[in-house]
Amino acid sequence: MLIKLGETIENEADRVSQDPDGAGGLGPSEDLVEEAADEVVRKGLAEILRRFEMSAAYVEVNGALWRRMSRPSNGVYFARRGELHVLRHLYRRVDVRNGPTIVPLELRAGLVEGLWTPRAAEAAAMLLQNETAREAEATCSTLGVMPYSRSSLLRVADQLGERLEAHHVHIEDVLMSAFVVPDDAVAVSVAVDRVAVRMLADQHKASWRMAYCGVLTLHDASGAPLHAIRYGRMPVDGSADLEESLRGDLFTLLSKRPTLSVVALSDGADEMKHILHRVSVDLPVEVKHALDFWHVVEKVSAAITSLGMVPQEHLDTLKGILATEPAGAEQVVKLLHAWKAKRNGSMPEEVRDAIRYIGRNVGRMRYSELREAKLPIGSGHVEATCKTLVSTRMKRSGARWSGAGGQAILGLRSLARSSRWDGAMDALLPTYTARVTPTARPVGR
Repeated sequence: MLIKLGETIENEADRVSQDPDGAGGLGPSEDLVEEAADEVVRKGLAEILRRFEMSAAYVEVNGALWRRMSRPSNGVYFARRGELHVLRHLYRRVDVRNGPTIVPLELRAGLVEGLWTPRAAEAAAMLLQNETAREAEATCSTLGVMPYSRSSLLRVADQLGERLEAHHVHIEDVLMSAFVVPDDAVAVSVAVDRVAVRMLADQHKASWRMAYCGVLTLHDASGAPLHAIRYGRMPVDGSADLEESLRGDLFTLLSKRPTLSVVALSDGADEMKHILHRVSVDLPVEVKHALDFWHVVEKVSAAITSLGMVPQEHLDTLKGILATEPAGAEQVVKLLHAWKAKRNGSMPEEVRDAIRYIGRNVGRMRYSELREAKLPIGSGHVEATCKTLVSTRMKRSGARWSGAGGQAILGLRSLARSSRWDGAMDALLPTYTARVTPTARPVGR
């Protein structure tokens, strides 16, 4: 194989050197040499894959007995550099008439869904968490790798994502156990939010429902973010899985660094507030709960505008009061009432809305205490997470998602956008391998 590759390179070099005009440039040579190199890779992988073949007449897998079928058949497998063709035996279940078959080679090699090499499946999943199947097919074509249809690419990404979902609790435990808290981390914020995603109800209808997003962010002594771990859940089973993941990972972080301060952030929605309380209950440290500062600013800005005032002339003062005064929220309400008293007519609804909003959340608006403790007061990280995980990938024009298919992509995307991909794949891909044990022929068979 290597000799043929060397000959290809030498022949192409001779051809170029004999062409004084250099017609065509380097491009044709790239294609030729890379295809020859790909052939070496394919043949090499096929030869290695053959070594996983079994010769025993009977094997045992997960307590079941299987008998080798008389003749081998050709297996076609997908690798990053193209198809692998391997002659291998199938085995049939001995205690089931016309029972199912297995291929020990595939089980021992850990082929994903019995078709894809681990690295090829991982590559497809990485592409599909980031772009549509059509775009992924075009990317592969441009790069000269993975020469498979978009339906095949999408299928294996979905399968790997569904496998991730089935093992996500274990994999999250593995990832957090291996996680090293940055030396300069002094605090962790936990934030949650929702974002609309279009769900496929049946063949003809789709409906918008709310997916859940969460993020754990580690901060240094100045409040600057150091590392973020993102989570996304489709709107199928509510927020329970999101809460479990956030709570479990928070406990692990605090076990690694008990001195971390914790702040829980969200907008004013009661559901988000209740989620954070369930996530933080009985944690080994006191958790400070806060309303996102910028949601308050938006409400106050709308109130100022409704009073016929120019927000730019007053917002800086109000933001300063909110951020630095111990009773800043109450002072802002007093100012709104005072400005309304100077205005004839009824109180604008925007002013009522801002006053009600502050009144319902005043206990979570102690921003001066948070800033003094160098803790964040804004939930921008979770809003960015909603955009990064869901909006950018899953709200393309015409996109509609099933619960399982959407979660498969969302789970993969959460890993990729949290710098957790490699560790997760190291834990997930080995789940496709199975122990295949040669065994003696059973008595009477």
